[in-house]
Amino acid sequence: MSIQAARFVSLRQILIAVSILISTHISHAQRSIFADKTVSEAFECVYNIDNEQFVAKSALVNDEIIRRYLCEYMAVMNYTATNNKDNYNKYMAASDAALDVVDKHKYGHTFRCNLLLHRCLVEMSNGSLMAGGMQFWKAYREFKAGEKAYADYEGQIMLRGIFNILLSQIPEKWKGIAGFLGFDGGDLAKGFANVDDYRKRMKGVKGAYDESLLISFANIFLSHEQVVSDDLAKQMKSSKSPVVQYVYLLSMGRQYHGAEAESVIAALPSRFYSVFPLFYHQKAKFALRGLRTHDAIAAADKFINIYRGVSCLNDAYLIKAYAYLLDGNSEKANELAAKCVSLAAKSDVDKRTLADAERVPETDQTLLRVRMQFEYGNFYESLTTLRGYKMPERHRIEYVFRYARAQHLMGDASHAIANYDKVISWAANDKRYFGPYSAIYAADEMIKQNKLDAAKAYVKTARQLNNGEFSKELDQRIALTSRQIDKLENK
Repeated sequence: MSIQAARFVSLRQILIAVSILISTHISHAQRSIFADKTVSEAFECVYNIDNEQFVAKSALVNDEIIRRYLCEYMAVMNYTATNNKDNYNKYMAASDAALDVVDKHKYGHTFRCNLLLHRCLVEMSNGSLMAGGMQFWKAYREFKAGEKAYADYEGQIMLRGIFNILLSQIPEKWKGIAGFLGFDGGDLAKGFANVDDYRKRMKGVKGAYDESLLISFANIFLSHEQVVSDDLAKQMKSSKSPVVQYVYLLSMGRQYHGAEAESVIAALPSRFYSVFPLFYHQKAKFALRGLRTHDAIAAADKFINIYRGVSCLNDAYLIKAYAYLLDGNSEKANELAAKCVSLAAKSDVDKRTLADAERVPETDQTLLRVRMQFEYGNFYESLTTLRGYKMPERHRIEYVFRYARAQHLMGDASHAIANYDKVISWAANDKRYFGPYSAIYAADEMIKQNKLDAAKAYVKTARQLNNGEFSKELDQRIALTSRQIDKLENK
């Protein structure tokens, strides 16, 4: 199952990967603990976000420390799924209760590290990056203490992997400050090697199954791997965990498999929507890409009425704005875009949503339709729409960019490269992402054809053009492509 590299890795996407890594593992998981049937069954309720069953199962756990830890784990899952204030208060109470007792456990440093990582996730999901950073620093100190005390403990090995992975994502310019604060340099490859070691040690242990699927996807998410195996996709699709199903939908979006995603959405149990409202967001997104505007608006409205976070809530307003724009109601679209801007400006989480919302008044309806067709996976339809479009001169660069992308993903690399080159030649005075991303996609194709000198030239062009929107995210994407070239040259 081929996966196309995302346009960029935004902070929101990093947070999703962080949540996959932090909020979907239980690092005290060792065979002796999971051998206890009551713990194993309670843990399964956590993954399924089954609150009713969890109350009954967790009450049977005799170890107070483990019971409080499981209750905190369920609370953080509930909160991150809804961003509901009531769930936040419940999470804080459960977190405080767990922190009060974890030091008494044999592996207290590891337990406390995980609880602090959960707090980091909660703060960052609220847009409080400074507070989240402080919790991350505290968690790291506990991790280092655990390394000195019991480095061979399974949960510590998992944490070693997580910190290696997360610290590897720190931008180059911040690494000096990170070192001053006491953080070691992360290593993505070593991180996933640590995780693989953990998984081998935990092989056959009930409760580690869904975790392994999510970690595998996090690997793809952070390293821009080009292939999701059919086996991994099949396992994720069949999982009973709403968290795994949600992440699977994210993967379908990255791969432009809109029809497949909607088949998954159609089969979801109704309970998933109440315990994990983000499914309404995905339902609205794929309906919009499928050009079913009324369905998109209905799903977005349900999401807006339930969800209390910022990062996806502003995107729901943008989905509605696009839907009304496609229906020809530009006045309503502009009103919703303004609402999106007011929300997005309060958070650093997703600058792309903010930029797209600000451009709604000048967005061309036909090009928006093409973009939605493309993102759904209807590449031929998007080309057909473009061919019948009388292009205004002011939209020339976006028109050719969309044309090139559709050609590229349909396998017509030579014509795609020619059109990328056109976009690059027009992009010197254009601050939008079309120019630098044309250079990056062309570089990707040159790598695929093993034309490394040409790939390096395109990377250089991307750097030169990268002085407009999303420049930080583009820096990461350019660095990734450069590393791919270096790796091939050093073989």
